[in-house]
Amino acid sequence: MQQEQGEQKDPEVLIVREAEMPSITGLSTSSIRNRIKPGSPWFDPSFPVPVRLGGDGRRYAIGWYRHEVDRWVKTRPRVVVAHQHDKPRKAAKYLQKQVNGGTGFRL
Repeated sequence: MQQEQGEQKDPEVLIVREAEMPSITGLSTSSIRNRIKPGSPWFDPSFPVPVRLGGDGRRYAIGWYRHEVDRWVKTRPRVVVAHQHDKPRKAAKYLQKQVNGGTGFRL
C-alpha cells in the first residue's frame, strides 16, 4: 500500500524497532532494556513503554511509538559545557608539563 501524495501519516503508527533505538536515544541496547525493566536499578518510569509486535508468547518482538520516543528524548536535560575560559588554562597546564618533561615542575 503506497502513501498518496499530500496524505499525512498518523504518528501513532510509526514504530521504532529495538535495533533503531540506540541511534535515536544515544543509549545502548542493554541500557534501554534496563530502563524498561521494573526490577532494574536503572528503571525509568518516564521512558516510553514498548509495544509487543508479535511472537509466540514467551519470545516476541518489541517496538516503540516514534512520537513517544521523540518526546522522551526532547525532555532529557541538556549537558552543561565547561566555560570557555577554563580551556586556555587547561591547555597551558598541558603545554607546561610537556615542556618540563612531564614533571609539572618549572625549570
